[in-house]
Amino acid sequence: MELCDIYNENREKTGRVHERSQPLEDGEFLLVTGVWIVNSRNELLITKRAPEKRYMPNRWENPAGHARAGETGLQAMVRELEEETGIRVQPSELTLFAKTCKPFFLGEEYLLVKDVDLKDVRLQPGETCDVRWISEETLNRMIQNGEMSESLGIRDPEVWAAFKSALKTRTNP
Repeated sequence: MELCDIYNENREKTGRVHERSQPLEDGEFLLVTGVWIVNSRNELLITKRAPEKRYMPNRWENPAGHARAGETGLQAMVRELEEETGIRVQPSELTLFAKTCKPFFLGEEYLLVKDVDLKDVRLQPGETCDVRWISEETLNRMIQNGEMSESLGIRDPEVWAAFKSALKTRTNP
């Protein structure tokens, strides 16, 4: 059983916790995080959801997950990234570039600029089953072909613009 803090629409903790698999009431939100990893060739690292996943099995996405009770979004992202891929990072390596609000979910999107050798990635059984680097053109094609998870934050034009701006700032100080 995974417990998560419940937030209100102002991103404030309500003081209550919630079992993640249970439905939420209107006005209640869980904190979710995603990280966009970009290498020195301007490619994105994506992972494939395991076939046994209930939601969007066998679809590609960026590493992401829910914050557990007591975690900040940044802490959750560091943990999720290591769990799903074996990639260890320091919180200072992640740059928050967007916050989103969708029914029942408050999102935080992070940027990580890092060259990761795919042979060093350790996929989490039951969560991820493949990993690859892709170009922006390939990402767009995969979205059009329905290969990407529908929860992909980068599909939002405002998130995409924020991502491109953060990437430019991070790689061209």
